[in-house]
Amino acid sequence: PSSGYRNQIINAGEVQNTGFELEANYDVFKNSKGFSWSVFGNYTNYNTRINELPNMVDALVLSTIYGSRGTVEARVGGRFGDMYGLGYLRNEQGQIIYKNGLPEYTDDLIYIGNANATSKFGFGNQFRYKNFGLNFLIDGQFGGIGYSLTHAVLMEEGKLNKTLPGRTNGIIGVGVEDNGDGTYTQNTTVVTAPSYYRKHFNRDNIESNTFSTDFIKLREVRFDYSVPAHLLQNIKFQKATIGVYGRDLFVFSNWPSFDPEFGSLNSSGVEKGAEIGQFPSTRNFGVNLSLSF
Repeated sequence: PSSGYRNQIINAGEVQNTGFELEANYDVFKNSKGFSWSVFGNYTNYNTRINELPNMVDALVLSTIYGSRGTVEARVGGRFGDMYGLGYLRNEQGQIIYKNGLPEYTDDLIYIGNANATSKFGFGNQFRYKNFGLNFLIDGQFGGIGYSLTHAVLMEEGKLNKTLPGRTNGIIGVGVEDNGDGTYTQNTTVVTAPSYYRKHFNRDNIESNTFSTDFIKLREVRFDYSVPAHLLQNIKFQKATIGVYGRDLFVFSNWPSFDPEFGSLNSSGVEKGAEIGQFPSTRNFGVNLSLSF
């Protein structure tokens, strides 16, 4: 405040965006009996690179992952939306290091992946026969990841089928133990299933609870009927169409929770990268009436 102002708005740095977008449509079939078939689609591929940040800043934290357990950051040389968090402590060969039969975590945040998909697409078909129309739309995305608190909690509490192994005789984690002299031996310590899964999938372990957000969705199906023009003359309508539709009908994804299209709200808006206990997504069905005077 002694300088005369409390804050200053500056350029956040330099971000390079590259990619391409393709859009096409094609009339596959059309005949004199009133039947037609058209297809349409689009595909987008894009990438970003952080070239510069202001005032010698090493990183800008764009959002946090469930408190302070991880961050979505912009770092010079990285991509916009890179995720960092706690993960497994590993040796030079990438093997998980165990102590007393349980995995160890890193002390510092490590790179987990990127919250932004690198490609998205949509593909639709439109069929018409005389006054009837049928449309359906499929879309999807690939290349992004996300942290799932829902998965972490259910694994900690033993409520997923993946926690069944080891409940009778215990379980041995796949990895090595540190001998303290730069060498490692195979982990052979048996631990109980509850302690094993609570440690592996503790909500602090961002690495074990992060998954691909790739998906393909049947986004919409619509069936319409256009009322013939001669039936509308007496009621002075130019056009009338009645239809039924369904949206978000099916999703094909390896995401472990309900829907890979999630968004977490905070006081400043929607945070990317972290699902923190979302509700299941819903299918929507409806009837539509469109009138033109």
